Amino acid sequence: MAETKLLKLLGNRITSGILGLSLLVSSIYLVASIKVNFYDLLYETLVYFNPYFLYIIGIPLGLERLIYGITGNKKFSDFFFGRTEFTAMYLYFLSLFGIVMGIFIVIYSIALTGTLVKAMDIIDGVSFILFGISLVAL
Repeated sequence: MAETKLLKLLGNRITSGILGLSLLVSSIYLVASIKVNFYDLLYETLVYFNPYFLYIIGIPLGLERLIYGITGNKKFSDFFFGRTEFTAMYLYFLSLFGIVMGIFIVIYSIALTGTLVKAMDIIDGVSFILFGISLVAL
């Protein structure tokens, strides 16, 4: 019963808009605070297991949730996920990806020193987790 209420709340347009805005703003801020080029960003993500590349992934995902929250039209999410016989599998993978990577970002934020960066990292991680849960409502 509680899961159904949570899914209805996360599938709501207003909640999706707020979720998209928080994911978009925190991802843009964190990408701007990295100050490395794209090659170094990929290198540090793969070698040192930093979530820097996930910040870049958070921008289009946050934009998609924000546009759905504003318009209520699912055509933009169809542009990302498509409507085929494999759509349920894509959404399942993305929901697991969002939950696991959100937990990873929140755990990674413990090692950070700056207060604002740590707060934005926690917001980004929680937004990834809620994004993963909200995909079930699609």
